[in-house]
Order: sequence, then structure tokens, then C-alpha cells
Amino acid sequence: MGYKVSEIEYYKKYLLYATMFEKNVYIWSNAMTQANNHKKNIYERKKHLQNNLNHTQSKLSSYNVADNIKHFEKEASEYQKISRIALIVLVVVTLFCVATTVLVACGESGVSPAEFTSFFFKDIYSFMYLLVFVFLGIFVGAFGSIIGPICIYIYRKNKNKAKQSQKEAKAQTKFNHSMVLEVEKERYQNQIQQNSVEEKYITQRQGEISNALIKAKNNLNNLYAENILPAKYRSFNAVATMYEYLETGRCTTIKGHGGIFDTYEKDLQMGIVIRNLENINASLSRIESNQQMLFKELKQANSTLRTINSSLDDISKTNAQIAHNTAISAEANKQTAAAAQWFTWRAWARGF
Repeated sequence: MGYKVSEIEYYKKYLLYATMFEKNVYIWSNAMTQANNHKKNIYERKKHLQNNLNHTQSKLSSYNVADNIKHFEKEASEYQKISRIALIVLVVVTLFCVATTVLVACGESGVSPAEFTSFFFKDIYSFMYLLVFVFLGIFVGAFGSIIGPICIYIYRKNKNKAKQSQKEAKAQTKFNHSMVLEVEKERYQNQIQQNSVEEKYITQRQGEISNALIKAKNNLNNLYAENILPAKYRSFNAVATMYEYLETGRCTTIKGHGGIFDTYEKDLQMGIVIRNLENINASLSRIESNQQMLFKELKQANSTLRTINSSLDDISKTNAQIAHNTAISAEANKQTAAAAQWFTWRAWARGF
């Protein structure tokens, strides 16, 4: 190679930094996905709160205590009017039935109504007989027909409605519902304001994560641009696994039979190693045995990712604190330092 170090040593260092840079891309890509989902949830929650606020403001603007009192009083008056009419109809029908009964009895006995009535007031027994006679006429004429029960039903129903409306009117004078709406309005406004703070915080984090992700991809692309590693092996799981071959001494050559590429292909065919990163997180116990370097780096990456994601939920910040996130900054600084170390070592290894 014409370098100060052997091919094996150069590949080993190259694969180590490729693993680190792949890990950084993995961390920032997943952190960005989490931040985007968080932002989406904020928008949806804010939209829901705004709709509730608009509805409350609409109710508040149209709310009028005096109008409500008048409304209930008017209802009570109308119900009372209907109940009185039903009572009057019932009384008229009853009197009509009593009169009819007396007239029918007079016609049958051949006496005048005055003589018929006076007969029943001779003594207490005659009077009791008159009452029985009258109530019998009422039942047969009024209550035995459909008019009587209907009048009683209408009377009772509207009497109860009138009482309920009167209660509502009194309640309106004692309790102003607009106070409840004002409290509700203030609560929604405070929640929307809190959402705005959270949105500002997440937007700031998205910017930091985006910058870190761009740098991570640039570092990785610059590393792969040397064309030392064939394109098919440029992945997190491949570079970590091949680095492990050299680190453990399983492989002592790069190309050819028994080299890192040949060994990796055989392990893939035998199912010893996993090709797709999407399947690796679901098979950590398996790669712990066969791909220890990948397991170590992925475990560390997931731990870092949890720290970053946890910091996205911490929005109890002042405006000064919002401008800075320790977890993201610390990881971004590590990434910058690693890139600088690689290019320094690479320059030394090449002799310039």
C-alpha cells in the first residue's frame, strides 16, 4: 500500500472508524425520526386544543345570563298556561257530566231538578247517597271517557315542566355559567402556550440533530470514498463484523480464501451473521454470540439514543436552556472528535 502501517493494520483502523461513523448515522437517523414523531404529536395536540378553545370562545360570546333567565321563565309560563287549560277543561267536563247525570235522573223520576236536589239534602243519609250518585256520574262521564285521563296527564306533565323551568331560572340567577367558560378558556390558552414552548424546544432539537446527522453522513461518505471497501460491505453490521475478524485474529488476510470478505460471505450463507440491520435489534441475543463487536456498538448506540430521546421529553426549560441540549451536544462533540482523529491518523499512516 506504500503506507507506514501494514495492510492489515490499516484495514483494521479503517473498519474501526467505519463502525463508529455507521453507529453515528444510526443514532442520529433514529433520533431524527423520534423528534419528527414528537413534533407531529405536538401539532395534533395543539390542533385539538385550538379547536376546544374556539368552541369555548364561541359559547362564551353567545352566552347571556339574562337571556337564559328569560328563556326559562317563558318556558315556565307556557307550561303553566297549558296545565291551567287542561285543569279548566277537566272541571268543565266534570261539571257537564254531573249536570247531565242530574238531568237524566230527573227525567227518569219525573221531578224537577230543584225537587230532585232537595230530596238528597233531607238528612245525612240522603246527602251521602247524592255524593255516591254524583261521583258515579263523574266516573262514567268524565273519567270513563278518554277526555278525563288526557286532561289529568297534560296537567301533571306541564305542571312538572313549569316547576323545572322555574328551578332553572332561579339557578341562573345564583350561578353564572360564563365563569366556568372563562376558566375553561384560560385553561386551554395555558395549554396552548405550553405546547408552543414544547414546539420551540423540539424545533431547536431537530435543528441540532439534523446538523449532527449531516456531519455523520459526510464523515461516513468521506471514509467510504477511499474505495477501500467494496460497496456491498458498506453497512453497520458488515464493517463491525469484519473488524471483529481482524481484532480477534480469526482472519489474518483481507482478500482471498480465509480473508475478511470470504469469511463474511460464508458466515452469511451459514446464517451465522445477520445482513439486515432491521433484523438485528430483534436478534440481540443471537448477535451477542456471533457478532460481539456489532452487539457492543449497537448496545451503546441504543443507550445513547435513549438518552437523546429522553432529553426530547424534558420541556420544563427556560428560554435560555432551550437553546442548548447537553445530551445532543455531548454526542455531537464525540462525533467531531472521532472524525478529527481518523483524518489525523489517516494522514500519518500515509506519510503526510
